[in-house]
Amino acid sequence: MKITAILTQQGSDFTATMECEHCGHTAELTSGYHDGFYHARVIPAMRCTSCGKNRAGELKHTHERPSAVFRPALSIDGDQWCALYGANLQDGVAGFGRSPADAMRAFDTAWSAKLPAVTPNAKVTG
Repeated sequence: MKITAILTQQGSDFTATMECEHCGHTAELTSGYHDGFYHARVIPAMRCTSCGKNRAGELKHTHERPSAVFRPALSIDGDQWCALYGANLQDGVAGFGRSPADAMRAFDTAWSAKLPAVTPNAKVTG
């Protein structure tokens, strides 16, 4: 979550509008505090009530992540790790990264990605 607007401030206390970097959900923060610890540690750890992710994109319950539930196969592909669920890249879901953890995070993102819209082929008349 990130601060998009400070609504009120009294001394070091403030209220603000917050926005999720991942899903765009907005919420009101009713009690914030202006100091280094709050801005460096507390705000980045806040979780979106819509998607459940913190600023780093981590879910609260890592055992609920798609990579933990579906356990994709890990392999090395060139200079990256590949986390693949399915028979192949065309029919499955995959994530790539410089480390196994990066590949699993990319897999979690890919798992939630929507397929692109398919447009019907236009008939050509001549």
